[in-house]
Amino acid sequence: MEKSLIPEFNLPSDIFVRQDIMPEIPSIVAQYGTRVLMISTKNDTELHYKIIDKISLSFKKVGMGCIVFDNIPPNPSTEDVDEVVTFAKKTNCNIIVALGGVEAVNVARAVSVLISNYLFCDSLFNNPVLPNANLPLIIIPTCPLYGFEIVPILYLYDLVQKKHCIFSNKNLFPIAAIIDPGLSKSTPDEYFLRSVFASLAISIESLISQSNNDLSNTFALKSLDFIFKNLADYHNNPDNLNVRQQLETASVMSGIAFSVSVYSTSLAIALSLSSIYKIDIEFIMNIIISHVMEYNLSSSTGKYVQIAKVMGENCRDLTVIEAAIKAVEGMRKVQNEYGLVQKLSEFEINKNDFKPIAKIAATYNINDNSPKALNAGEIETILASAY
Repeated sequence: MEKSLIPEFNLPSDIFVRQDIMPEIPSIVAQYGTRVLMISTKNDTELHYKIIDKISLSFKKVGMGCIVFDNIPPNPSTEDVDEVVTFAKKTNCNIIVALGGVEAVNVARAVSVLISNYLFCDSLFNNPVLPNANLPLIIIPTCPLYGFEIVPILYLYDLVQKKHCIFSNKNLFPIAAIIDPGLSKSTPDEYFLRSVFASLAISIESLISQSNNDLSNTFALKSLDFIFKNLADYHNNPDNLNVRQQLETASVMSGIAFSVSVYSTSLAIALSLSSIYKIDIEFIMNIIISHVMEYNLSSSTGKYVQIAKVMGENCRDLTVIEAAIKAVEGMRKVQNEYGLVQKLSEFEINKNDFKPIAKIAATYNINDNSPKALNAGEIETILASAY
C-alpha cells in the first residue's frame, strides 16, 4: 500500500477494561460467535484452572458450545500450532478465545488465521496471501501482555528456521480484548511485575520510533504515566484491583502505540536470545531496555526529556542532553528499586553467542523504525553492554 494511503491510526478491536466483567463474558462473546474454542497453555491452566473452568461453564449455561484446548507446552512452536489447528477444524468452532499469557495469545492468533486458510504455521513467516477471512478472536489476558492484547503481531518458535519468527498482518487484530484485573490475581506477582516492565519497554520504544505520530505518542506517554504512578502501590499492595487495572490498561495502551510505531529492539533481542537460551522474553526485555535507550540517546533527546518528566525526574535547570540522560538513569534506578535482574551475566549465557544472537535479532522487521541506524554489529554492542 502506498504510504499516503496508510492511516495514522486504525484500531478495529473492541476493548473492555473493567473490574468484575467475567460474568458478562458470554454475552460479549455471543456478539461475535456461539461455538467457542478456548485456547490456553499448560502453564496457564495450572495457574488459572478455576477461571478457565468458570468461564467455560458460563458459556455452556447460556447454551453456547465451548471446547477447551489447554495442552500447549511452554515456548510453543509452529508444530504445536499445527496440532491445535488440526484439532480446531474438528470442533466446528466459529470463534476463538485466548485465555492466559502471551504464549496462549500467539498460538490463538495463528490458529485464527490458519483454520480457514489451509496453510502450515511455518508458512506464515513467508508472508503468504491469506484469501479467506480468519475466525474472530477474543483475547482475555491473565496478566499484562505488553501490548499483545491488541497489536496485530505474533511470534512463535519456528522448528524449520530454529528461531523465533514474527508474523505481522492487519488480520491479527482481535475482534475484542476483555481485561478484568481480577483475573490476574492468580498470576505470580514477580511475573506480573516483569510483564509491566515489558509494557514499559514497548511504550518507550514506541515513543522514539521513526513511525510514531501524535496519536501513538499520546498512548505511549499515558501508558508510561500509568505505570510510574502505580508501581509503588502495586509493590506495596499487589491485591489492589484498582492498581492492577491501571497497570493492565497501560499494557493495552502500549499495544495501541506499538500498532502504529512498530518498533522494539528490546523485543527483537529478547526473541533472538530466547531462541538459543530458555529465558523468559520479559526477563530479557527488562534487562535490555535501558541499553537500547542509551544507544538511541543522541537521536531521541527530546522524547527522553518527556520520559524523564513522566518518571518524576527533576529536569529543572538541566540542558536537554542532561535531562535526557536522566531518563536512562531513571530507568535503571526503578529497575533496581523493584529488584529486577539488570545484567545478562546473571544467566548462563556464553558471550561467544552474541554474534549469532545479534545476527538473528537484526533480521526482525520490528527494528526497521529504529530512530538510529541499527545493524547486527550495533546489536552485538548492546548485548555486550547489557552483560
